[in-house]
Amino acid sequence: MKYLAIASTALLMTACTASSDSPQSAADREAENPLATVAATGSARSCLPVSQLRQTEGVSSRAIIFEMDNGDLYRNELTANCPGARQDVAFSYSTPTQQLCRGTILTFFDPAVRAPYGSCALGEFVPIPEDARDMMKDEPEG
Repeated sequence: MKYLAIASTALLMTACTASSDSPQSAADREAENPLATVAATGSARSCLPVSQLRQTEGVSSRAIIFEMDNGDLYRNELTANCPGARQDVAFSYSTPTQQLCRGTILTFFDPAVRAPYGSCALGEFVPIPEDARDMMKDEPEG
């Protein structure tokens, strides 16, 4: 089974836990993340090739950003609200086609202890502007 981390580090790496000085609800964090609603730049795609995925970032309970090796960015609108789709968890999937496609089931889990958070299906992959990359979490240095 292949694994992707929902983070802005690198594909196949687990995400770092977010630090916060004050408690903040998931709804507040989602409302603050402009990647969840940035306008599309073209027609949606049904599938993305797994071999060309560079990194991912969960930006809300309904959206994940996929960055491709060529720099293209796609927002996937999950088919339902999925509380597991957030920055500090990872996801796994199984696909016989070497593509992530609309309808592929992602299973979200805590990368440290592998505790499952549930599963959700992917929706369409909507292209978003390359300058949206500036809104993604910075990669850790070192």
